[in-house]
Amino acid sequence: MGIDERPSRQGYPSDLADAEGDLIAELLPPPIWILNLQEPKFHPREIMNAVRYCTRTGCS
Repeated sequence: MGIDERPSRQGYPSDLADAEGDLIAELLPPPIWILNLQEPKFHPREIMNAVRYCTRTGCS
């Protein structure tokens, strides 16, 4: 999976809707890839979904 494609997985209620994702897409910085380090694995929107899940459910 490249950084440009989002994974196909079952969504959570806390995930961003497509309209919400389009609104904030330009505000999310692109992932930084430093040579000799691992290429970014996760799409920025998936990281945002994880943050929303943690803040919404209170899991730590």
